Amino acid sequence: MARTKSAAILESELYTRLAQVTGHGKDVVKDVISGLTEFIIDELKNETPVKIGKLGEIYTTTYKGRGGYDFAKGEAKPNKVITKIKFKPSAPFKRAIESLNENFHEE
Repeated sequence: MARTKSAAILESELYTRLAQVTGHGKDVVKDVISGLTEFIIDELKNETPVKIGKLGEIYTTTYKGRGGYDFAKGEAKPNKVITKIKFKPSAPFKRAIESLNENFHEE
């Protein structure tokens, strides 16, 4: 039996489920997630990695992209600076996900 890709959890579903787990209201959960998201974005803009408990580390990496040549203008295009967001999962997070492979058997 092949594994199927499930639908993503909607934002409202996330708030509802976290409210049930934590015992706080959905409005509180929504404010915390919104604040966390803004905090992570601000830190990444400052090129500061963010470690989130057992989940892992979110960080940015910057490299020089390729330029090119504009034949219409007859000039070289400058190299672009490209910044990408990366995620490095923690060891407990990796183990939890890898345990899914142990429980999965193809027929």
